[in-house]
Amino acid sequence: SLKFWVTHSDLVLLLGKQWRDIMYAKFPIKGRFEYVYNPVEIRERQLAPQKYFLYAAYFNINKGASILLNAFREVVKEFPDWKLVMCGSGNDEKVCNLLKQCDFAQSIILPGWVSGKQKEEYFRNAYAYCMTSYKEGLPMSVLEAMSYGVPVITTPVGCLPEILTDEQSCLFFQFGNAEQLALQMKRLILDQELRQNLSIQSYNIAAAEFSISAIAR
Repeated sequence: SLKFWVTHSDLVLLLGKQWRDIMYAKFPIKGRFEYVYNPVEIRERQLAPQKYFLYAAYFNINKGASILLNAFREVVKEFPDWKLVMCGSGNDEKVCNLLKQCDFAQSIILPGWVSGKQKEEYFRNAYAYCMTSYKEGLPMSVLEAMSYGVPVITTPVGCLPEILTDEQSCLFFQFGNAEQLALQMKRLILDQELRQNLSIQSYNIAAAEFSISAIAR
């Protein structure tokens, strides 16, 4: 059980401060808990993004892909030449039904589960990365986006509020709020200065605090 391993371990490592504090509140054993963030390989910061929003996750209820589809429906009404690239797979019934019934299917790209060079290309060229999850630890997909300088629009899930600041290094929206997500996506399309600032700030955070060498230290 969790209690057995916590009480018999010399040290328990968590993904962030939030999880460390939760565990200590449940098992108040002094000096037993510490955190180490996920590292990410830092890439060359993108300079010529293309007109698409990127999503990369397994399609299930927790990941909230249907929220993104509902938001993009509103975006594409005003910006019909923009695309949504949804990398991943899964059997979320809401997602399947939306994809079958949506009237903007020509604006959605579904490459399936991607890896290697294909994955790198999608991240390198994305205009922004969207994450709609309800539960996460410290999501690697967000760190990967930051490692290219791709601005992130995300729920304030897991440990992300520890490392990102709304309006400075990311754009947050509330869980399940497709309308708010759509507004943030449209803001980034219209406000090039905002997008540039988010790109620079998130990239600098990734390079300074989440590179493999920084986490190893």
